[in-house]
Formats: sequence, C-alpha cells, structure tokens
Amino acid sequence: MDGLRDVLRERRIAGVALDVFDREPIELNDPLLQFDNVILTPHMAGMSNNVPIRSCEMIADGIAEFLRGDRPKFIMNPQTLAGLHKTS
Repeated sequence: MDGLRDVLRERRIAGVALDVFDREPIELNDPLLQFDNVILTPHMAGMSNNVPIRSCEMIADGIAEFLRGDRPKFIMNPQTLAGLHKTS
C-alpha cells in the first residue's frame, strides 16, 4: 500500500476509493486519511437487506446446476469439475 500512497501524494493518479486496507480497521494515523483525493468506506459498502437472500439463491442455483450435470454459472475453478461429469 506504500506504492499507492506514493502515487496519491505525487498526484500521479487522480484518486482512489477503498474499502479494504492493510490493517482492519484502518489505523488512525494512516496517511490515507489525510489525502483529499481518497474516499474510504467500511468493507460493507455493498451490503443491503437483499444481499444475504440473493447470495443464498445464487448458491442454491449453482448446486442445482451441478446436480443436473451442468456447469455452474459462477464457478471460479472449473478445473475441479474435470472428470466428474460434463462441464460445458
């Protein structure tokens, strides 16, 4: 993160928005808190009341796809399916 701080300080990039930091929570003396070209939010900026429900639906859909013999839509490591059943 030191490299990011350097380019922000030198204005080599216009700015940055972050919700993840080297240390959680961000330390009160972190230089990022002093920059005017930085937006910081908690690591839950995308949370809403619908997120847990939609996440569970997506997981259930993926399991159902797999059990039908289909390749799950959101699989992150398709190589793990090799040899189990059709993956296309």
